[in-house]
Amino acid sequence: MQTQRQKIYFHLSCTAASLALILYISLLIMPASMRLPNYPNSDTFMQITGYLQLTLLLALVSFHPIKQSLSSSVSMLSLNIIHALLGMSFMMLNIFHVTKLPSGYLLILHLVLHLTVISGAGLLVLKSYISPQLRNITLNLHIASSFFTLAASLVHIYFVYVYTSTVQ
Repeated sequence: MQTQRQKIYFHLSCTAASLALILYISLLIMPASMRLPNYPNSDTFMQITGYLQLTLLLALVSFHPIKQSLSSSVSMLSLNIIHALLGMSFMMLNIFHVTKLPSGYLLILHLVLHLTVISGAGLLVLKSYISPQLRNITLNLHIASSFFTLAASLVHIYFVYVYTSTVQ
């Protein structure tokens, strides 16, 4: 019998996977749906959402050592729920940050970000239905794509700084 926390965790995982799939499909089928004309496109807005995303991404990527250090005092399920909430918060910030259809390098970054969320949330939803070997493959895919997303985000920040310094 599932506890209340496990049910919440399952629903959060399903929500994260659904959100990522909806965003991915809308990116491929309806590029206009990625444009958010009601949100400001100012430099300040982009900096705030960008740095918040970077902070969340660093917290998410460093989650494994945090989990190991807190595992004796906090339940793993609670830590996984926090991880899922941080991941969904990151995705929501990404929706606000991407004000136009990404292309080229940013499109690849965007698709890898969706792969990260889908593999992480899918792993949690399907954990009891897939083999341990497939579970490890999915977890490794989630971790590798997370580090790729972090590295690509840092490169993106570098390009933004180079661009803004040459424009001014």
